[in-house]
Amino acid sequence: MLLEQIIQMFFYFDGLEQKKWNINDTVQQLIDTLKWRISFNIKNILKQGESILNQAELQLGKMIIIGTDYYQRPVTYIQVSKHIKGEFSIESTQLLTIFTVETARKLLENGNEAATVIIDLDWFLYRNLDYDFVKLLISLLENHYSESLSLVINTPYLFNICWNIIKYWLDPVVPSKIIFLKNYNDLLNYIDISIIPKELNGQSIRFKYISPIKQDK
Repeated sequence: MLLEQIIQMFFYFDGLEQKKWNINDTVQQLIDTLKWRISFNIKNILKQGESILNQAELQLGKMIIIGTDYYQRPVTYIQVSKHIKGEFSIESTQLLTIFTVETARKLLENGNEAATVIIDLDWFLYRNLDYDFVKLLISLLENHYSESLSLVINTPYLFNICWNIIKYWLDPVVPSKIIFLKNYNDLLNYIDISIIPKELNGQSIRFKYISPIKQDK
């Protein structure tokens, strides 16, 4: 299983592209990622599942997997307005992020190496601006989970100002994987209306988290 993961990660097109097709840099990133996965004990996170996450943060539904897009890529929906800086520790949100991404990776079908992320910025306010988490997210996406496409929708003026700062923290390749959508109709070019959240005028049922019971653990 480990050998299979190594081979998969090595041949990720995005990883090579991000390292400008430099094999040595790509191999080094692979080694660093494997070390990170061991030190962070990713295997244990997946084994314990939701029971090790902050249940109050899970209840918010600010980061959920909602289905697949037209290319059968798992879709993660992030509702930024539900993330309030300081409400939960950065360690708690980091654990939730890693668990969500790892779960999405488990849903990848054979031959598909990428996932899609919808970042909904509707009702984005100053209290939602968390540069510490943004830096953490950038680090994860650039160094360990480069195989993703981000669709950003409902961008307010405040975020446009923040983006002028954030984009300079990114590897030059990363912005090419971030698509700013003008409206809801643009989202329909990527994802069927049946799985789009109602918050985005879709037809999916509203998220309600059900905490695990003793029998589930």
